[in-house]
Amino acid sequence: MRKFIALLLPIIFALMVSCGSQGNSPVEHTGVKVVTSVYPLYELVHQVGGNRVEVTNLVPAGSEPHDMELTPGDINTLMSAKLIVYIGGGFQPALEEALQNIDSEVVKLDVTKGLQTIPASQSEGTEHDHSEEHASEELAFDPHVWLDPVLMKQITYEIRDTLSQIDQRNKAYYEENASNYAKQLDQLNSEFERGLSNCRTRYFITSHAAFGYLARRYNLIQVPITGLSPESEPSPKRMQEVVELARKHQAKVIYFETLVDPRVAETIANEVGAKTMVLNPIESLTPEQEKAGKDYIELMKENLQVLREGLECK
Repeated sequence: MRKFIALLLPIIFALMVSCGSQGNSPVEHTGVKVVTSVYPLYELVHQVGGNRVEVTNLVPAGSEPHDMELTPGDINTLMSAKLIVYIGGGFQPALEEALQNIDSEVVKLDVTKGLQTIPASQSEGTEHDHSEEHASEELAFDPHVWLDPVLMKQITYEIRDTLSQIDQRNKAYYEENASNYAKQLDQLNSEFERGLSNCRTRYFITSHAAFGYLARRYNLIQVPITGLSPESEPSPKRMQEVVELARKHQAKVIYFETLVDPRVAETIANEVGAKTMVLNPIESLTPEQEKAGKDYIELMKENLQVLREGLECK
């Protein structure tokens, strides 16, 4: 299906260009039009760009971003953007294929280019089934860079610099906003460092391998039930390995995620006498979180609290 869509993309783009603005004329806007590919990038653009940007996120609330497919409306949104902010490395293949057909005047910012990323082959922690084939083989690296506040600060500055180049008259505005948000990220990093400094164990078990950057930053070891894709299914062998690791490290909590079926985590928890809790990869807001006005920093602080409970931190 993905290959079929890829073949159609040039045709769809050609049709949209030929149609141009026939019929309904686009409304004129003053803000820089920015499109993001995943919620945390939307949050950063919103924080840095403020009221000088109009930002659209391609993934609706409650949707899983890994295998996002583009609609004709999404393509039209991309074509009308001034800046597209995304994560490369095969995280969202449909988007990366579409970007090849986007006008060269549109600025495309892959925020991972300047980051020290974790190769996909190393993304699943130190104790996992190397023989098991995961969907991570399609990825160049672990895409979940936003779960490290220090990397989020780097991305904040990338977005600041790019917006400043596109819209030079508002450079000082973007610099001030970026500086203010970077301070919030510094505070978040400090809270994680303090909160995870004195724990009974450094091991945590989670549904899929989304937390490699968080683990690397705070000297933890994630034990994922599946690989980088939340849709992948664990083999019976892998399930048994995780059960044994949970017993070995006396895991009190098995973590699952907001957008993933919790039954696999619940099965392991029942087997070892642990409870389940949500550890949020913050790939997308749920409709309830969006309605409540929750944001990246608040959700990360919730993650810190459930990690402290599961790791038995003092």
